[in-house]
Amino acid sequence: EKEVTFYTDGEGNGVTKADIKKVLEIQALSTSYYMHLTEELKPSAEEIQEYYDANTKYFMNCGVAGFSIPYNSGEEGDTEEMTKEKAKELVDDLLASKSAKEFEEKVAHVLTEYEGYDQEKLDANLPSIYNEGFTYSAENPLAEWAFGGAKKNDTFKIEDNNIYYVYFMTSDPVKDETKTVD
Repeated sequence: EKEVTFYTDGEGNGVTKADIKKVLEIQALSTSYYMHLTEELKPSAEEIQEYYDANTKYFMNCGVAGFSIPYNSGEEGDTEEMTKEKAKELVDDLLASKSAKEFEEKVAHVLTEYEGYDQEKLDANLPSIYNEGFTYSAENPLAEWAFGGAKKNDTFKIEDNNIYYVYFMTSDPVKDETKTVD
């Protein structure tokens, strides 16, 4: 009704009743065509299930804690103090964690011993190691690990550009209900 009022308000200002009728006919036709097309293209329940089964990882989320340890490349001009050997030792210790609490305690140890964090700085920064809503968004080693069979309390590392990235699975991958419709 609002649209009809909008169109009829233009009558007499260069807009004829025939113009208004033509616009309304085109609008009704396009609406009808759109409704027909959306109903015709609507996937069946079986097609939806097939798509979900083939792309499950895109509909999942999990909890992951992560921490990075940069190390000296040995190249001239590299100012990083941590040696690769010491970084690997710390990484191996993190990878041996059996619980999220143990992983967090080991991260706290690295931050206090090697980065000089005090308790206030630890309290402010430790929560940032957690991502309780990690989702699969691109093919990368972390996502492939997390949604390729990893389970709660599993650990994983990536080494890239003189940095070790260490991850701990805090919760199993589960269906992300915000990405599905009933």
